[in-house]
Amino acid sequence: MAALTATNSATSSAQTLMLYERVRQAQRQAQSAQADAKTKRAQADQAELVSAQSTLRSRMIEAASTYERPRAEATSQAPSPSTQDFLVRMHQALSKDGAAAKPAKNSQGQTTGRIIDLTA
Repeated sequence: MAALTATNSATSSAQTLMLYERVRQAQRQAQSAQADAKTKRAQADQAELVSAQSTLRSRMIEAASTYERPRAEATSQAPSPSTQDFLVRMHQALSKDGAAAKPAKNSQGQTTGRIIDLTA
């Protein structure tokens, strides 16, 4: 029985060394995988930050275009004075009461055009 025990313990020792080596290899692989995972997490965080910044920029551009366009369209320009004069002369030529067209004034007293009666 003693011979069996010695052979058995020698085999066990070699198996133990192999198991330890496998454990060490598994630990190295686990550390490598953890380092890779950490790198991937950092890359994902960076990509998420870039995505959030792009989304914010996109929303700001969309909001600006949504609110600026109506404001820009709402600011209409009055016809130029030469256009107004032309229209008044045309109306006077076609109407017998054209001389009665009085200049229209805004609340600050500035002449802004003429009131023309177009009912005919």
